[in-house]
Order: sequence, then structure tokens, then C-alpha cells
Amino acid sequence: MTVKKKNRIGLINQAVKLVFDSQMQIDDVGQFIEISTKIGVDSYDFKISCFLVGVENSGELETLMKAIKAKTSIYADCLSEWRRCLEEHHEAIGVKNEILSDKEFDKFWVNNYIRFDTCSSKEKRQAFKKCSMVNFDYIIENKKDIFNFDHPLLNPFKDYLNSFNIADTHNISLKPTA
Repeated sequence: MTVKKKNRIGLINQAVKLVFDSQMQIDDVGQFIEISTKIGVDSYDFKISCFLVGVENSGELETLMKAIKAKTSIYADCLSEWRRCLEEHHEAIGVKNEILSDKEFDKFWVNNYIRFDTCSSKEKRQAFKKCSMVNFDYIIENKKDIFNFDHPLLNPFKDYLNSFNIADTHNISLKPTA
């Protein structure tokens, strides 16, 4: 397990310990632990678990979204050159701090992919509503083809969701593709 993953699971355990009176800890993603709490005279028992999103133990949701994009990403891909240019200019003037973290860059990449690489001319007239992460629910509902939801990188997440047995109750297919 990577240090970053261990630290993130540690943060989850700290939060669980603050909210619940439990000595149980999550040791790894996908592991369920039993927790109980009392509200007034009522007791509630349930299980919790976590899943950390990333690509090859790196990044977060934005990194995964970038990896599973399904459309040509000419505009978004050019951001790498823009980032390199900024770094060269900062180096030339002696600035040592990081311009954009990988997380910030991936967020910017996804925003540009959605805004410039996937929006039609008609949608661009309402870009804030139809081409923006601000209205991501619209993007997911109406632009399902801009991400490859059958990408193998999603298989661990699909397996994790299947551990909840929600597919049967909601008629959802979460089976990973081979």
C-alpha cells in the first residue's frame, strides 16, 4: 500500500473515530467495518467502507476522468504545452514554487475537455449550463458519450459497488468488462 493511500485511509479512520464511538478501523479500500451509534434511545448498526479513486495509485477523480475520456481532446491536450511554458517562464525569472499541482491541472484539463472539446456550437451559447463542471449533473445526463464508462480503469470501482449488492435492487449493470 502506498503512503498516500495509507494516509487517506488514516484520515477516514480519524473522521470515523470522531463521529462514532468505535475502535474498528478500515485497513484497506473495500473492507467493511461494523459501526453503531445511538441517537436518543435508538441504536443503529451499519457497515461502512471506502474506495479511493485514482489511476495506478495516483491522482483522484479528475485523473480518472481524464483517462476515460471518449472524445478527441485537442483543446484539453494542448494544456500540457501551456503548463510547460509557464514552468519555463517561472524558471527563467527564478520562481521556484509549483505553478499548478497535478490535481489542479487535471481539473483544468477536464473543464477544458468538457467546454471546448465536447460542446456543440448550439450548446456553447449556453456554455455555463451545458458545458461546465458547475452543472455536472447536466453533463452526465445529456453527454454520456464523452466518457468511456466501459473503460477497464473503472473495473475496480464497479467491483466495489457490486460489493453493496445494489445492482439487483436497482436493475443496474455494474459488471466489469473483460
